[in-house]
Amino acid sequence: MAMVKKDVNALGKWARVFYLFVNFAVWIFGLILIAVGGFLLQNLSVFSFVYSTSESELAIGCWVLIGLGCLVFLVGFNGVWACVRESVLWMKVYFVFMLLIMLGGFATGVLTLLGREQAMETVKSNMRELIKNEYGKGNIVDTGYDEIHQQQKCCGEAGPKDWADSYFTTLPENANLAVPVSCCVNVDLAGCNSGQPGRPDNLGLVFSAGCGDGIANFQSGNMTMLGLISLIMVSLETISLLLVCCVIGTRPAVVPPPAEDKEQFYMVNEKDEEDKL
Repeated sequence: MAMVKKDVNALGKWARVFYLFVNFAVWIFGLILIAVGGFLLQNLSVFSFVYSTSESELAIGCWVLIGLGCLVFLVGFNGVWACVRESVLWMKVYFVFMLLIMLGGFATGVLTLLGREQAMETVKSNMRELIKNEYGKGNIVDTGYDEIHQQQKCCGEAGPKDWADSYFTTLPENANLAVPVSCCVNVDLAGCNSGQPGRPDNLGLVFSAGCGDGIANFQSGNMTMLGLISLIMVSLETISLLLVCCVIGTRPAVVPPPAEDKEQFYMVNEKDEEDKL
């Protein structure tokens, strides 16, 4: 006679419901990570300028992000499948992988939030380096700074003086220009950027504020958002780990058949063996 399973108690039923709900949220986070990584990968040139890093380094980060998203999604799927199938083995596998992801997410969130100030200083330093050595070569740096100047109404990293010893002002065609034309309040006004390197003739015609603080705050805001998302994800994963323990602990118990059924079961088996002989 087959073994009999006891019904799951109320705690076990609710644990399964919340467990499935939390794993659905984990799936969503996994898809978000994949989408963000893919978006950055499609716009490497733009974001490599914003984050002041090489495209190859940023591409590696994007693929790591996509890989992490796929791992989170697959682990969440495994957890749901194991719960539906009531497979204790695969629930334990889910627990181990989710614990590793949780620890990694916690470290990422904390380090990201703690590293904001250093990142802001790094961004400003890289901006000064790009102004000094790269702007004027006709690459993504030129396009990026021109757009930032006009959108943020700023000039250079700390102000017009940043262009005093820049590569831009050493070019023969820029001999009488103090700053790029994108620093002008009105780019259509002829001579708005004339003057000595870093010293415009008419300060009222160019933006006086620097762009460094705005870009650094943008970087800090993104890092804050990434850190908070990581910690929220860790919270969901912690709840998921607690729920999977509850699901395992409240799984239906297997009850052996009554004694009389056992005797009948064994007698039938013995008779079958005799018939075979």
